[in-house]
Amino acid sequence: MEIKVCGMRSEVNIKEIQALFLPNYFGFIAYSGSPRYVDPDLLEDLGKIVHRRVQKVLVTVDAPLVD
Repeated sequence: MEIKVCGMRSEVNIKEIQALFLPNYFGFIAYSGSPRYVDPDLLEDLGKIVHRRVQKVLVTVDAPLVD
């Protein structure tokens, strides 16, 4: 079983979760219409504290695909 914790916006929450266990994924919302939206500057800061064994997932809405 794999576990993803999504909607991360807080350094405190990420640290608390990682103190309990390491999920397989942390999800971050890049859709500005969401209450869980994370702006690019905060996203960069939060990404730095995610454990290296946890994959980071970016959730988007109607984002163009990059070739």
